[in-house]
Amino acid sequence: MRIFPFSLAWFLALAVSAGTVLGAEEAASKSAQRWVRGSWLDVYSAADAKAAVRAKIVANTSVKLVATAQKFCEIEWEGAKRGFISCEWLGEAPLVLEEIGQKDLPGKPRKPNPKYAPLHAFWIEPSLKRLQEAGKYLEETLLSPAQRKAEAEREFDFVGDQAEISQRRADALRKLPGIKRHVVPELEAMKTVMGKGVTAPKSYWRQPISWEAVSVALKQGPATSKEVNQALSTIAPGLAGSPPQIWLYQHLALPAIKASYFKSSGEIGGPREGYEALSAQFNIPYRVRILGKPEWKEIPRIPGGHNIGVFGFWDVGPLEIALTNPVYETAVDLKGNIAVAKTYAKKTLEFDDSRLWCNDDNGADFREWFSAGVLPNYPSITKSVVFFRTKEIPRLRKASVETRSRPIRMPAEIAKSDGNLPPGDLDIANSLDLVDLDGDKVPDLAVWVFALPYDGPGEQNSKFVFVNLNGIWHLFDIEYTRYCG
Repeated sequence: MRIFPFSLAWFLALAVSAGTVLGAEEAASKSAQRWVRGSWLDVYSAADAKAAVRAKIVANTSVKLVATAQKFCEIEWEGAKRGFISCEWLGEAPLVLEEIGQKDLPGKPRKPNPKYAPLHAFWIEPSLKRLQEAGKYLEETLLSPAQRKAEAEREFDFVGDQAEISQRRADALRKLPGIKRHVVPELEAMKTVMGKGVTAPKSYWRQPISWEAVSVALKQGPATSKEVNQALSTIAPGLAGSPPQIWLYQHLALPAIKASYFKSSGEIGGPREGYEALSAQFNIPYRVRILGKPEWKEIPRIPGGHNIGVFGFWDVGPLEIALTNPVYETAVDLKGNIAVAKTYAKKTLEFDDSRLWCNDDNGADFREWFSAGVLPNYPSITKSVVFFRTKEIPRLRKASVETRSRPIRMPAEIAKSDGNLPPGDLDIANSLDLVDLDGDKVPDLAVWVFALPYDGPGEQNSKFVFVNLNGIWHLFDIEYTRYCG
């Protein structure tokens, strides 16, 4: 038998020593880690601002600090890339999007956020919204006061006959000043990123809400109590409303169900979601194509009146946005007919509708997408009872739809609490359509429609869509018919 002249204690000491060395190396590596806290910064070939620019680097890039030379730091990133950057733009922690991405601080009264940095925020979370915010920020910081004043939105008189209005419009547009811009290299790089395609963050996807959780909130008190509204505001802010609405929610009776066609929320997309929500849910990038420069546009502001303002942000005007891969839209009518369409969720943005006096966005885009892309061998559907999106073509051909309809008698004291409803007890018309997609006699979707007879403008007809997710009802979509008075 051979005798080794090393004791167990020696091996243990060696192991501890090796672990100490490795731990020290790991700690040193971590201590050398830095994050770029600037935006579109020059990386030089030497520790000199006059040296050749080797690369551009963006906010929150993780780098390794190699050495420091006066005001310059030598960094290493993405493996073998090396160069020098001004040390003032390096930090020991990354930038936090929630701190720099909002123009105003939370709460009231509204106060400007001193840390607001929209150009930095774009590189942390690239999106069309971040691109627009970066462009608007450039307008606020790079345009002269005289140019901002020249481009300010102005009123336009629409009083008179059509010929007079047309002449006044032509005169006004002819006298408008030019829109002066210069090329900003960082914004050009942002445009390139958006042109190649980005996937929207998951926060853009609004997942269905468990109706079981909503039901618990609805049991916190009578419809007129503040406790119910407060509970709803936490779970589903869109449901918090007037006592008549709360009372109707409390009296909705959805049937008992078991697991059927849809097993998880990721399988079914909302009927009125746009390209960003679909991108986030189905993990599909979307691209932005710039169609032109900023231009003066008429902006409807009040009934019968328009303003004139500059549409666009910095040097960007009309846009076209589309998914890089298609999603599939399924429509079901009351007879159970099913039609499927393919769409890239294409949208042409030629007007900033957020500035409209009355913006009634009732989901027109998805209806246009559907009618333009119906797949062969599916029937024509002009009016659907329910509509949803999926990432793959659903293997569905015929559904069954059961309609349950009966008025609900609303007590006068509940109706009176709103102030906009007629006096006395009210019979509220409502219907519940139960849709079985796969023929297993279990509803996969439920569509609840009711109408409150308001005297003035407001929410008149309401449509609630529920989806059966693995045997539990979830609130999938709400659509109100609004009247701009």
